[in-house]
Amino acid sequence: MVFNPKMLDASIRDVVSCLTNEQKADVLLYAMQQLPSGPGMIVENAAQTCLQITSMRPEKTIQARLLRAKARFAAGLRAAAHQDVQAILQIDPTHREAQQLMPHADSVQLRTSSSRNRGQPRFSPEIWREIASYLPRQDLRTLLFIPNELSSVAGQLLFYRLHLQFGTAKGYGDMEDKNEAEEIDRWHARRSADILTHLLSNSVYATAVRTLVISAPVKNEMVFQIAMLANTLVKLTSLQCIRLEMASDAMESILEVIKDTHPRLQGLELQCSFGDPPHIPNLPHLVKFAYNGRIVTQVLRLFISERAPTLRRLFYHHDVKKESLETPMYIDPRNLTCVDLHGFHLTAQFLDTLITQGSGLETLRLSFTAADPPLSPVFRAESSLLPHLREFLLFAKSIAINDPDLFPSVAHFLRRHTAVRVLGLHGEPAQALGFDAAVWSVLPVFKKLRVLSIPVPKDLSPALSAWLVPRSVTSLTFTSLAGESDVYLSQIWPGLPPRIKRLHIPLTLSTASKLEIARNVCDVRVLSFPDGDFAVERDDVGGPRLEAWHFRSLAYYGEEWLRQHGCEDSLHWAVTLPVGW
Repeated sequence: MVFNPKMLDASIRDVVSCLTNEQKADVLLYAMQQLPSGPGMIVENAAQTCLQITSMRPEKTIQARLLRAKARFAAGLRAAAHQDVQAILQIDPTHREAQQLMPHADSVQLRTSSSRNRGQPRFSPEIWREIASYLPRQDLRTLLFIPNELSSVAGQLLFYRLHLQFGTAKGYGDMEDKNEAEEIDRWHARRSADILTHLLSNSVYATAVRTLVISAPVKNEMVFQIAMLANTLVKLTSLQCIRLEMASDAMESILEVIKDTHPRLQGLELQCSFGDPPHIPNLPHLVKFAYNGRIVTQVLRLFISERAPTLRRLFYHHDVKKESLETPMYIDPRNLTCVDLHGFHLTAQFLDTLITQGSGLETLRLSFTAADPPLSPVFRAESSLLPHLREFLLFAKSIAINDPDLFPSVAHFLRRHTAVRVLGLHGEPAQALGFDAAVWSVLPVFKKLRVLSIPVPKDLSPALSAWLVPRSVTSLTFTSLAGESDVYLSQIWPGLPPRIKRLHIPLTLSTASKLEIARNVCDVRVLSFPDGDFAVERDDVGGPRLEAWHFRSLAYYGEEWLRQHGCEDSLHWAVTLPVGW
């Protein structure tokens, strides 16, 4: 006789149907204990079902929460797990296993406020939230282990910005081991599913979400993920900004849901990895918009022009062939405070429109590979405009034009804007665009400059170039150098500003040369080279060490990584589409 496993399933279902709700919960809890540590969503749903039974005994409530806490710990959801552990300790302050899961937990402190040390301040949750809001995410994760209000507050703040990843390890392709990449993607898929399930079952954490980032760079079928997102987005009542990195068809499905659930959305970032730009719904309250893709369609042009009355920040990047570049004359700068354009055809007329009509611009970033000369008369004629300018970038790369007064006129323009704090200049070919040592003479006027990106021309000595960099700079990028020898580089280090935290060198160097730079630039925390970025770790015994970061890690955790190493100023500098504002 052949055994049919479906008969066993049917027999279990028939027997359980005869039991009371409390007895069914006992069976479910027993079955949950037999599960491996993998299926976190199954444990999450089963535990939530048990906890909804109002007549369940306290010891069974503890058992359900304990199983769910362990599953959440395994999935990396520490904030949610500690919420369950705290609930267990409130029922049974002496519960040994819960105390082990919550290091240094004080059961008396959880049970009654009278046992608190008299010297400790008794702040309200609102004050704790205000204090914790100034902490980086790494410190917030540490606060999860503190058994008081701070644990819950830190968990909610960690949910302010959520990042769900589907296939990101394969998408970036910098993982040497394909099996490792697949394992990372499976882990992120489980983590994302657990987060979505937690948001559906816990309104406190759902209402805490302000920014949602969804990354799915590989063109895969996302029907199931989109269905889960559609159910979750309704719960995110405080959502302000969303970023989508995926193929256009999946992006359009999610945008249709956003149209119904969040018509008052304020920020939208789109990075199209495949296909034409999607149809973007009418979002009348949108103030921040970013688009990065290879194709610009009439639908996208109309959307940007129609949003002119409300838009304040515009990031508009696309990478296409030079012969198909366009000039985005449909951009109205009158209400904008930030314009970041990359990969367009720059004309004197459009540049004049930006400068003369963008009176409120605080950030102006222009990176282009085609232009109609001359652009220099515009900069010389309008040098007194843009009074609020704080960030300025002009990247002209591989331009087949002859405008030798371009960068001298830019230097003339910048002399009237001494409050600039972020500055990026680059021109190729340097001779045809007038980029020489005279352009560097404008740098000393910037007393508050924090971030600088600039090439070192051939007619400027390396020692003098270092001393011309303002002393206030903490993030320095050399886009090109006139020499590559160790002798040339050794002349730069003595004159660099003393507070440099991040330094980019455009040379592929040996490990020994990189360590030599770390030794010579005493305060540097992050070194960047064409072959990767490195954190500089120091100790009193062995000198500096370099810790390399994968490209994928930089793409998705670069902001947190830079903050961790004290390089917050570097976050202002990005030609590529930013992950968040």
